[in-house]
Amino acid sequence: MLKPDYTGADDSGSGDSSDYSEGKNFWMSYTDIMTALLFIFIIIICSVMLLSMSSYRDKKELLEENARLRARNEDLYLEKRDLEIRNSSLSQELSRYSETDNRLRAVMRRIYGRLLADGVMVTLDEANKTIHIDSNLMQFESAKYDIPERYRDTVRRISAVLADELRSAAIRGDIDTVFIEGHTDKNFYDNRALHGNWGLSAMRAIAFWEELLSSGRDLDSYTNSEGKRLFSVSGYAESRPAPCSLEGRKFRRTAEPGAVPASPCPGALPSDPESDNMNRRIDIRFTPYHRELRTEK
Repeated sequence: MLKPDYTGADDSGSGDSSDYSEGKNFWMSYTDIMTALLFIFIIIICSVMLLSMSSYRDKKELLEENARLRARNEDLYLEKRDLEIRNSSLSQELSRYSETDNRLRAVMRRIYGRLLADGVMVTLDEANKTIHIDSNLMQFESAKYDIPERYRDTVRRISAVLADELRSAAIRGDIDTVFIEGHTDKNFYDNRALHGNWGLSAMRAIAFWEELLSSGRDLDSYTNSEGKRLFSVSGYAESRPAPCSLEGRKFRRTAEPGAVPASPCPGALPSDPESDNMNRRIDIRFTPYHRELRTEK
């Protein structure tokens, strides 16, 4: 009868202990590896989730920023369109302003030409829209505002030209005011009742205006587009000297470059009395009327 082979068994009948130890170590290593892999897998999943969340936030922020940019772009577009509309309106307004200005200049040139043809020596200052009456044809005596008899005919001829050229309501529609401006020399007019040179210059303008009307002209009935009197009077004392007087030339030297149009004066410098004679004068200044600007106000 065959007996069982107990080779490799210990005294208690168990197998070799080294085989058991090796099997136990194998399963422990396998478990450790799986645990490590599971841990790594969890880390990977967490990393992917974090990246996904970060990407979502970034994408959300990008979308929000894009929305803000679109809104800003729309605002800029509306601002640009508004500026274009305003620019177009301003261009049209400037064009109308220029047209009114050109029509007024044309009227002043006609008045200037007719006065010269009638023997009234005047100077046309288009930049300031002013007609300067030559001091040799219309000159006040020192410290007086009455128009000397020898100059009255000159004033009447001026009145006739103004009445004829400004008779049309259409022409007056481009004019706000025609100023009769009185001036004095630098010498102080000692009259407190008239406030010195200011009152003296204003009285000279009034005297000239009354002489314009004395020839029977109806200039006082002329009105502008608003129905207001077309003619006004003003006094400047010695504050605006004649361009070719000593004071006027000094003013030009101290003015900012380009602020005063070039106006060369012929001949040598005038003497002090001659300069005073130039400054005791009357100017006629035209101011344009702009309907669009008045409407907006």
